[in-house]
Amino acid sequence: MIRLWSNAHHTHLAHGTERARDVSTDYLLRILKPTTTRISRHRPGRATMGDSAEALVEPGLLDLLASPVAGASMPLGAGLLPETMTALSIAATAAYLALGDQEREYRPADWAGGELDLTWTRPARRGETLIGRARLREMRRFTLHVDVETASADAGDVIMTGEIQFVAVRRGRALRLRDSLLAFEQPALEAVRDRCLARPARRAARALRSLSGALRRRLA
Repeated sequence: MIRLWSNAHHTHLAHGTERARDVSTDYLLRILKPTTTRISRHRPGRATMGDSAEALVEPGLLDLLASPVAGASMPLGAGLLPETMTALSIAATAAYLALGDQEREYRPADWAGGELDLTWTRPARRGETLIGRARLREMRRFTLHVDVETASADAGDVIMTGEIQFVAVRRGRALRLRDSLLAFEQPALEAVRDRCLARPARRAARALRSLSGALRRRLA
């Protein structure tokens, strides 16, 4: 959590010593990280089509980005379009929650956002709490399609809807999607396969070290 206070309210001087006031509630702006409000799973330990999630972001971040700071005439986030991007970011947060990004111990690839197909009915307003929702809809050969929307927690209306396509990326390359990529723990068969693939490499490394040692002994 980030809190901003005015200097005049934050400290005062007494007998040459600077002492801080109790400012637990006396702040100008409070910025909280998004909060997970719901995750629905059809099967434990993995993501499945139809799984959904919901996240909430309080208005502090938008208020900060939409405000001029340090005497500037332009808002801090003037080039970021915060009134629209805040709605997208909380929907994307919900999508990553639905994919299980915070739950998985097994990470054979990273999920990256690909194409977007989004519609805004209006920009977010300052002082407005936003709720992002996401549902895993379809897994194709290389793309996983997620339905998203963002609504105002205050007014109740939906301000953004659409779809985000995700790709699984490993070492800079998009992977062909398979069911095991949605597991939060490494499947037993893949763990055995990985160990089998590692054995030849370990044997080659031992042989190389043995050969290197023999050459050093002959040259000594």
